[in-house]
Parts: sequence; structure tokens; C-alpha cells
Amino acid sequence: MGAGAAPAGWYPDVERTGGERFWDGSQWTEQRRDPPRTAPTAAPTISAPARSGPVGYQQPGYGPPPVAAPVGYQPYGTAGAYSPRSTMHGWALGLSIAGLVLVCCGGVLLSIPGTIMGWTSMKGVDRGERDPTTRATAKAAFIVGIVGLAFAAVWIALIIAGAMLDGS
Repeated sequence: MGAGAAPAGWYPDVERTGGERFWDGSQWTEQRRDPPRTAPTAAPTISAPARSGPVGYQQPGYGPPPVAAPVGYQPYGTAGAYSPRSTMHGWALGLSIAGLVLVCCGGVLLSIPGTIMGWTSMKGVDRGERDPTTRATAKAAFIVGIVGLAFAAVWIALIIAGAMLDGS
């Protein structure tokens, strides 16, 4: 086990709500278990000697946290709950649309940063650095920017072809 790796044990299963999955110290196994069934009646309180660290079964959310989360483990919560908010995807879409609309008068210069910002936003979502709900807008910015650049290339080719025909 490397430095900072989580010890082997049962962890919350992100694929099955309430269940647990076994981490063997280096990878997830196929061993899964359902949450423990609790009796509706209150159990008598028995004092136990103090122990240091988790011993036996630990209910998720109680006791000391594990050393580090295992590879591939995602915390509970809604998508984007822990992601930083950003407006870059909106700016990217705005620049890409402006570049597409203004392609005939040099607007292609707006499509270039719009395309780059759209791509960067999509990759940030894929890496988990940005709010996943912004991926669609970032993708639209990237696609509109590429279309704007394609129209600009055709526009420039037509201008060059027209200049060549006038010169002949």
C-alpha cells in the first residue's frame, strides 16, 4: 500500500445507494453487501472500553475518516455539489456565436477564443474540476466555434478566389 492509500475495508458503494463495496487496499473487488438491518426497538446501552481508531464495522459518516479515499471513490452528493462555479462556458458560447455571426467582417477572431474556452471547459468538467451541468454549454461553444472557423475558412477562400479572378 502506497503512502496516502486507503486501508482495505468496506466503503460506501457509489453504484448502489446504501450498500457497501470492499476495497482490498489497491483496487475495488466485486464483493458487495447490503446495509445492515436495524431492529426498530432501541438496544440497551452498554459501555465499552475506549478504543483508538475504527474497529470492526463502521457506519458511513461516523467515526474517524479513512486515511484517503480509494481510487475511483466519489463522495455522496448531487452532481456538481462540490464543483466550483464558473462562467467560462457562457463566455465561450457568447464569443463563438459572435464569431459565427460576424465571420464576414473579422469576427473569426472571436471564434478562436470561444472554441478554446469551450474545449477547456469541457475538459475541466471531464476532470471533475468544474460543475458537470455546464458541459452542454461548453460543448455547444466548442461546436459553434468550429463552425465559425469553418465558415471563416470558406469566406477567406472565396475572397482569395475572387481576387485571383479579378487579377486575371
